[in-house]
Amino acid sequence: MMTVRGPIKFRPNGTAVIDYGLRQWQNGVNTLIWPPNATKNKVVLAEPWDKRK
Repeated sequence: MMTVRGPIKFRPNGTAVIDYGLRQWQNGVNTLIWPPNATKNKVVLAEPWDKRK
């Protein structure tokens, strides 16, 4: 079924299988970081609190 979020499939028990992506702000740009088959970008971890300015 096509939705505003994209295609959704349903399992025999009625629960949905929804593909979704995770995004992260990197260098001021909203960047797709997941799923790996849709992007080459990697997660950027924040610096420890004591190293931040």
